[in-house]
Amino acid sequence: IAPRIADETREQLLLRLDLPANRLLVGVVAVLDPRKGHMVLLEALLRLKRANQDHLIPFIIIEGSGEMWQAIADFVEKNSLAGDVRLVGNESNIFSFMNAMDVIALPSVSHEDFPNVVLEAMSLGKAVIATRLAGIPEQIEHLESGILVEPGDVGGLADALQIAAEDPALLARIGNAAQRRFTEQFTAVAAVSGYLSLYRNLMHEKEGKSG
Repeated sequence: IAPRIADETREQLLLRLDLPANRLLVGVVAVLDPRKGHMVLLEALLRLKRANQDHLIPFIIIEGSGEMWQAIADFVEKNSLAGDVRLVGNESNIFSFMNAMDVIALPSVSHEDFPNVVLEAMSLGKAVIATRLAGIPEQIEHLESGILVEPGDVGGLADALQIAAEDPALLARIGNAAQRRFTEQFTAVAAVSGYLSLYRNLMHEKEGKSG
């Protein structure tokens, strides 16, 4: 991953999208598809709200488009979450969007791989809340460089949101650790170096066998 430059400040993006500056901002950058788990995240938010945890309610900003748009909008309206959730469509500069968030969430429930959005968020020093699915546990370490929950676990996701809202110092440490981990393991230079090392080892093994 080669990080791009954010072309808007946090203040500029919050003003343009009319987002609150006094709440924990949780951004979701993913196609609006059932496998990405948007509804699980909204259920977790609703659980916090029903528990009268008003001071812990983050503001969720959903970026992207797809088949789940109407279902998400209907859920928000039905459960009176209009003051807590915003669908913003497709942003032209994802790095600007993510840079303005406090947390990036990827609550995928199936068919995931090694998502770029996790690495992009890490490159910006953002704490990521994501599921133990596919390659995600290779990207972030639980409560060290991110927060991991089980796929589809509404309660676990609600707990993760609560942790993020209650402990900004922990959130900052996780973000800093994520950025260090990205720099050490996931930059383009680190990836090329890893491939070169792999190729050299394979050639060395081949030469040893042929000799």
